[in-house]
Amino acid sequence: VIIYASGSQKALVGAFQIADVTAASPETIWRRYSSKTGLTKHEFDCYYTGLETGFAIQVAQTWKLASPVQLASLLNLRGGFHPTQSYRYLDLAEVLSMGGEALLGESRRRKVAARP
Repeated sequence: VIIYASGSQKALVGAFQIADVTAASPETIWRRYSSKTGLTKHEFDCYYTGLETGFAIQVAQTWKLASPVQLASLLNLRGGFHPTQSYRYLDLAEVLSMGGEALLGESRRRKVAARP
């Protein structure tokens, strides 16, 4: 998952690998993951209000870009780039075209470089 920071930053700032996704009642998610959410109980309850099932994404590994890729650069590198409101799937070529090499581990970079 590539992280785009909206607001005043407007840049790709890092990425994370998903370890697992849990689908459960909001009560179960809070009981299992409350200490890892970064949310208060009130914030959590507001987010899940009215839902019978919620989803919790467990993060495996994170990467932070040393130099965030600013929106202006993204627009120059990939015409028609539009930050999404929630999420969007990208293929490897799209990630690489937007400066994503810095998000790949060294062994992954070698594999990508070795492709025909």
